[in-house]
Amino acid sequence: MIVMKFGGASTHTPAGIHNVTGIIRSRRAEKPLVVLSAIGKTTRNIERCAHEAVTGDAESAYHQLDELLAFHLRLLAETLPSDSHRQVGRRIEELGASLHSLLQGLSIVRELSPRSFDACRSHGEKFASAIIMEALNKEGVPVQYIPAENIIITDNNYGHASVKEETVCKNVQKRIIPVIEEGKVALTEGYIGAAEDGTPTTMGKESSDYTASLLGALCKASDIQIWTDVNGMMTADPRIVAEAKTIEELSYDEAEELAALGAKILHPLTIAPARNGNIPVHIRNSANLGNNGTVIHAATHRASPPKVEAVALMASLKISGNGQRVVGEEFLLQTPGGAARFASVADTTGNAADHCAVSIVGEGVGNDTSLLLRMIAALKPMDIRAVLYGASKSSASVVLDASCGEQALRNIHKEFLTS
Repeated sequence: MIVMKFGGASTHTPAGIHNVTGIIRSRRAEKPLVVLSAIGKTTRNIERCAHEAVTGDAESAYHQLDELLAFHLRLLAETLPSDSHRQVGRRIEELGASLHSLLQGLSIVRELSPRSFDACRSHGEKFASAIIMEALNKEGVPVQYIPAENIIITDNNYGHASVKEETVCKNVQKRIIPVIEEGKVALTEGYIGAAEDGTPTTMGKESSDYTASLLGALCKASDIQIWTDVNGMMTADPRIVAEAKTIEELSYDEAEELAALGAKILHPLTIAPARNGNIPVHIRNSANLGNNGTVIHAATHRASPPKVEAVALMASLKISGNGQRVVGEEFLLQTPGGAARFASVADTTGNAADHCAVSIVGEGVGNDTSLLLRMIAALKPMDIRAVLYGASKSSASVVLDASCGEQALRNIHKEFLTS
């Protein structure tokens, strides 16, 4: 079997939904489990509604909710034949009524607890599953919907919940495997789950990738596919570096470093379950099937010397000096190789100075001082505040003033990756 995760950028138009259902239909023989994210910017819009309600502007919150419902109903009408509209439209309206009730409560208590916030956010993926399931039915694909809260059981750390893997494993065997064995497509949601008492939880922003990888490992899938709107992982953020190119393959370590150090295409927790099961992760563009995207798998053992495969920007770091000069402060950056102290921290003053980290990533890069020196040279005359080296064999980083971040990324991409 395979796991296929589709992001909201792949499903926010009728053409996108048709692409997605076509991809799923073409891979039925591989016994897919489909994991869905909320469509487009739905989760962000729900969060905005919740904040409006809490600040006392209930009418604005309700108006934005109406616009969100109208978007999904319009997408439904433009994508599916009219005989599908009543049932799916009713489901969308039920979800809207549930959200309206939550917003009404928030407007009264004027407090947005993590638990209430997750109750609101958990609706986004439900809109998507209602539409995509019916679209698959109309394509003649036998599909069974399995709500995420019936599979993904978590602790009650709302907003950043951790899964109870033993329970999830039992749920996979009970609820997903039988559906796959019947020859049906199993469909569920990413990002959301439920605590043991049944209350909705979420596992952190963009964590649908992690849901897909976790379920892939527990199902012993042969492949985990992350379908999005770009051609795989890139040598840099293409919004900043126009010359960025698709990376054909990465090791688990390299991909994990990139995700942890600022690459937006993949959630940082995605790699660990795939690595544990030795399952390849393919990142593909649902609108460009001619591009093979990026495959992430076991260490590629590339020939030495080490080579930079990508560069990354972590755009917001804080070094707090509390109004004092800070020299050699223990300033930590968490990477898969561990939380490491920066060396050579420059003097900083002020209560909170904004900084960014730019990084080079590739097998062995963290052990090659010549690459670090080239990166530092490429960043002159920028004021380098700190250097991180030796924490990981796959990366090296420097800290700069936040205003230098994008230009620094372009500089080091040109140095290492622009031919």
